[in-house]
Order: sequence, then C-alpha cells, then structure tokens
Amino acid sequence: MIAPSRSVDEDPAANRLRSKVHRVSAQRRQHPEARALVVCACAIVLSACQSAPKPKPPTCRPNDLSGCIIEEVEILGNDAIPDAAIKERIATAESAHALGGVLQNIPVVGLSDLLTVEYEYFDPFVLERDLARVERYLRARGFYEARVTAGRVVRRPSDGRVRVEISVSEGAPVKIRRVNLMWKDWRMPEAAEVSKPVTEAKNELVIGARMEEEAYEKTKKALARAMTDRGFPYANVVGQVKVDLVAHTADVTYTLELGPRSKFGAIRIVGLGELPEGIIRKSLGFKEGDLFSTETLVDAERALGDFGIFGAIDIKPELSPPDKPPDPTIPVTITLQPSALRAVKLGVGAEAGARVEVHGSASWEDRNFLGGLRRFAIEARPGVVFYPSALFNLFLAAPTQVLPEIRSRFELRQPGVIDAHTQAVLRGAVNIYRPLNIISTPAPDSEEAKEPALGYREYSGTVGIERRFGGFQHYLGQFFHVQVDDPFLYWSDEHPPGFSRLLLMYLETSGNLDFRRDDRGNIDRVSPRKGVFLGLNAQLAGVFMKSDVDDVRLRPDLRAYLPIAPRVTLAFHLSGGFLIPQQNIYEETLGILEQKAKERVGVDEDGDGMVDGTNLKLDELRATLQKLQFRGFYSGGPTSNRGYIYNGVGLHSNVPLRRTGVAPWSPTGGLTLWEATLELRLSFTENLGAVLFLDGSDVTSGVLDIRVDRPHLSGGIGVRYATPVGPVRVDVGARIPCAQVIGECDEVQIAYDAGRFGYTGGFPLVTTIAIGEAF
Repeated sequence: MIAPSRSVDEDPAANRLRSKVHRVSAQRRQHPEARALVVCACAIVLSACQSAPKPKPPTCRPNDLSGCIIEEVEILGNDAIPDAAIKERIATAESAHALGGVLQNIPVVGLSDLLTVEYEYFDPFVLERDLARVERYLRARGFYEARVTAGRVVRRPSDGRVRVEISVSEGAPVKIRRVNLMWKDWRMPEAAEVSKPVTEAKNELVIGARMEEEAYEKTKKALARAMTDRGFPYANVVGQVKVDLVAHTADVTYTLELGPRSKFGAIRIVGLGELPEGIIRKSLGFKEGDLFSTETLVDAERALGDFGIFGAIDIKPELSPPDKPPDPTIPVTITLQPSALRAVKLGVGAEAGARVEVHGSASWEDRNFLGGLRRFAIEARPGVVFYPSALFNLFLAAPTQVLPEIRSRFELRQPGVIDAHTQAVLRGAVNIYRPLNIISTPAPDSEEAKEPALGYREYSGTVGIERRFGGFQHYLGQFFHVQVDDPFLYWSDEHPPGFSRLLLMYLETSGNLDFRRDDRGNIDRVSPRKGVFLGLNAQLAGVFMKSDVDDVRLRPDLRAYLPIAPRVTLAFHLSGGFLIPQQNIYEETLGILEQKAKERVGVDEDGDGMVDGTNLKLDELRATLQKLQFRGFYSGGPTSNRGYIYNGVGLHSNVPLRRTGVAPWSPTGGLTLWEATLELRLSFTENLGAVLFLDGSDVTSGVLDIRVDRPHLSGGIGVRYATPVGPVRVDVGARIPCAQVIGECDEVQIAYDAGRFGYTGGFPLVTTIAIGEAF
C-alpha cells in the first residue's frame, strides 16, 4: 500500500522500503530548556556574523527511505475533515520548525531555527499503521465508508528529505436520524427530578449531524453526570447505535438506570499533619447526610485547591462493588498531601523598559500563620533607579543620577469569614519610589536631568473580603483603601512647587465572570482556548469620607477566545476606563494642555504665576496633574498598545516641574480610555509558540469621551516560551502608518497631541520582554 515515488536520479531499488528506524534522540526531546539556552548563547556569540551556516544535508540513500527526515506530511482527498485534525492522530509527523520555518533563511536569526528544529524521521512500518489509523479516525468522524486509497513517499533529490502523501476517500457521511431514551427503573418522584437535565443532555446529540463517536460518548457521559449530580451515584448509561449504510443514517438509543438515591456517609480526611481539620472540613461544602452529588465533590476539590497549600488532593467516594447490593450511604475519603507551609525567598532582579533599575528581594511567607490556615506574607524590595535612562536610550548616554527606592508590603488572609469560601484580607505597604507615569522625564544628556527628580513616600492600607462563586470560577471582592502620597525631590530640601501631600480614601468593588476553558473544557486562566471573561473594577473616592480626590473610577474588561484550528486560537481583548470627577477641574486643565499641544507650544508661566494665555495658575495645573497620576488613565506599553512606549498613547505636555527650565513632553493622563487587541496565538510545540497581534487604544481628556478616529493602531509579532511561572514573551510592535489619527500622516503633529512614539535602532519599533500574556 506504501509506494515511494521515484525522482529521475533515483535507483529503481527505491521502491523497496526497509525496516531501519531512526528517531530523534531522547536528549533533544527531553531537554527543551537546555536547547533554548543554547539558542540564546549562540545568538549572542554570532551576532556579528552576516549569515547563519547552512545545515549539512542528512545522509539519505535513494534506495532506502527509512530514516529520511520528513519535511512535509500532506493529506489529499479530504473535504470535511481538516488536515490538521488527521495529522494529530498519526505518528508520522513533519519536522517542527520555530515559527513554522520562517526564520530558516534569515541571517544570524536563522541559526535559532536550526537549533530549535525537532526532526521527525520516516519509518515505513509506522506509516503502515498510520494508514489504518486514518481510516479508523474518519469512520469515527461519521464516514463509515472511508478508506485510504494510497500512501506515497516522495524524496527530494536536493537534500534527501521526504514528503509523505496520504490519499483518502471520505465517502458519504452517516447522519443521526433519531436519539431515543429508555429507562430500566423509571420511578416517581425521583425520576421526575432528573428528567429535564437528562433531556437537555440528550439534546446535545443533534439530529441531522454526522454520527461522530466523540459526540456520542460525550452525550453518554453527560447523561450519567446529570444523574450522579442529583443523588444517584450508581447511575448507569448503556448506548447502542444502529447504522443503515444504505440510507447513511444512524439510530442512537441510550438505556438509563438510576439506581438507589444516596446520601453522603462518613467523611474521612487523611494527611492533614499540623493543619486544622475543622476549617478544612467546613470548606468542603457538604457534610454527612447531605444528598450525594458529583458536582459537590468537584467543588470541594476546587475549594481545597484554593487554599494553595496542597500538592495533591484526592477525593474518593466509596461505592459498593459491582458484585454487592448498592449501599445508599456513600462514605468519602479525602487524601491530602500538604506542600511546604513556610518559605523564605531571596533574589535579585532588573528592569529595562520605561526606566532602568536593579533591585533585591527578600520575602517570608507562612500559610498556616498562628494556626487556622491564615496566610501571612511580608516582602521588602530595595533597589536603585538609573535616572533618567530607559531602554531606548540605554546605550546612548550615561544616567545622570542614581535614585534609591524601597518597596515593602505585607498581606494577611483569614479564611472562613462569613462562610467557608469567604476570605478577609488585610494589606499594607510602605514605599519610597520614583513613579513611572511622571509628568517630567528629561533626556539623559539634558540640563533638566541634572535637577532634583520627583519621588514619593507612600503609605497604604487595605481591608476587605473576597469570595469565589460558581465552582470557584467567578470572583467578587469588596475593599476599603487608605493611601497617603507625600511628594519630595531627591537630594533636595525643596518641596516640589504645586505638589502637596495627598490623602486618597476610596471604596473598591472588583468582580468577574470567568468562562475560560482549555480544549477539554477545564478551567484555564493561563492559556485558554475558548470562552469569555467579563470583569469590572469600580472605585468610589471622596464620597462619605475625607479625601483629596472626589470621583468615580470604572474599569470594564472583556476577553474572548475562539479555537479556529487544533493549534491556533483567536483571542480578543476590549477594555475601558472612565473617570467621572465631582468637579470639572480635570477637564478644564486638560483642555488647556490639549489646545497648546495642537498649537505645538508648551506651558509657559507669565509674571503673575499664571499659565501664559489663561486664567489658571501654574501651581494649580501641577496639582491637578499630580492627582491624575493616581486616578487618571494611561495607555501604551507591554500590556496595552505594544507599538508605543510605556504611557505613550494620548495627550502629552511639557509642564515644568520647577519654576525654571524647559521640561520634556510627557504624558498627562486622561479621563476616558479604550483599549482593544486582536491576537492570533499559534502553538508549534509543547513549549514554543508565537502570536500575531493588532493593538489599538486611545486616551481622551473629556468625561465619557470615546473617539474612534484616533485608534493608534500598531501590529507586530511575538514569541512565547512556556515556563513554570508562565510564558516568557518577546513582542515587537510597530505603528501602522496613517492609522494613528485617521486621515493624518504627519507624525510630528501626531506626536504632540496623540502620543509619543518609541524607536529601536532608528526604526519605529518597540520591543517588549515580559512574563505572562498581555491579557
């Protein structure tokens, strides 16, 4: 059945396939992390080279294709079933190149493709079995007359690599004509309680659809789950399918057996060690004598996992064996394996982006603090900022100043407040830092950079409660915040003119509905394949409490995921920001700055301390912008619009921090924000993937002022590498010409009133290195 095609220079003996098998070495497959380190090291060493060396073609004899590298696997003749779905079910696979092989012929960068490729080698006996697998798979998808018509192996004379072709004939599909339910022990009133969910589960098998085994088995499991969730742990479902190959129809019958209605019996917990049993037992959500439910057991496992202290959780209902009468009282044994309850962590880190800094870190955590499963953590992070350096000018000029910082925080969580699934939270922080969204960030080689820099001494405290709902998918939290921010100038006894100590007190409500899932339907918040996330954060400041800010701040969030191929996910993110102040001082101040930006003029002070040409004092303007640093909205950077530098989108102005000197153009913040992202996420191997993205956003100075004619569009490409702490990502974003302000292509004017751009090597590109997805 396997017929290798012969090129003109091949020996006639090429039709003979031998049994020699060559597979990729175990070391290459089992250590992808080591291979990634080799890639990085080689890229650095060879960065000065003009081109990467070409790989030496493998030895592959024309008269024996066993062991030849498989460059391509092609499925022919299929119409309804995608190629990718068939390829996933067979062992004969294509060699996997980074980014699909687009890097192969690029100088220097192409070396990474050579070192990361995972070669697959041809084995005729594996292909022989794969042909049978293909037929079996097509029949499982509803094509009962499907067959493989040919399997061909074509050798490329240039390098000896082969292309495997599998030709199939799907035939006519078999479609579902009817779905019937039969009961072995129908009885009232118990059966009436499960009739509706059983009918809904049955309807998942759609009349007129192809008779696919996966859908048939999924419906069978759904029928059983509908009964076990409602007190019938011994429920049984037997399925039967009658296929008429002449009419190409199938009749499906499910026979249901309820068994006795049951309750939970004794609950035994094993492996607690020093952990308190009372709060663990309370968190389960069920007790002896409650109606049995599989869903209740699943929720109990999630509740135990939410403590974050168990390395393994096993909940086992002890049903009667099949050869004995079913006992309606079901004991449950819960076996737990606690992880380390206390940990001390030390480390160092660095940041090179909107600023350049290095820091150390020391933390201590106790997950059973004073008993009762309280969680207490404390952390200190001292560091220094190389002011005013950033990534884009890191090697252009030396930093003017070195500014010390220290950030410290603590958090205490008390479980079991109000009910078993509600936690009380107490947080506090003391920070001395240089803020990122500062209104004045001079160039490193300017005279302004030698002046004292603005910093804050910040003291904050938070108290609140939070809870997860719906099987620990959804979240709701209510908090009260108190925050004091005291501005100062580094290495100076002066106080920043116009700046003052701020007291911020506000209520915060945060919640989300999370329906994100992986391919198997399990909750997945890290790399979801399908589903929707809806979130809202609402803050109320200055109402019924003393505060230097008086406003309502809203942050809605929408994320959606759609699998469009086995290894391809389409992801969408839309978020907004709305600041509604009780007074219009924000709008008046930003309106003045926006007008000056359109005129390409900066903020000047007249002889009376007023902003030139207005009736607004310069100190009042500074005070307003100071509040916007904490309450306003900004866009641009690694988690928003990746074609812009940090906070690069939106209105910029050159408000001077001091009474003299010319300040650089810096972000002012705004009252209304929208951000949107469309991503095509590709997975090449278990650890390696890539994304293509399109970002857009806008920040405006008006309340509820949403503009669609200034999308600030940027597009780019990114690489993802999975690690235990999340995917490490490298994104390169570029602004799309004439798509920042619709109808405006003058980037000089755009830079004044629409945003500040970023450059890499003189090109309008922004490179981001981070851990975790952008959303």
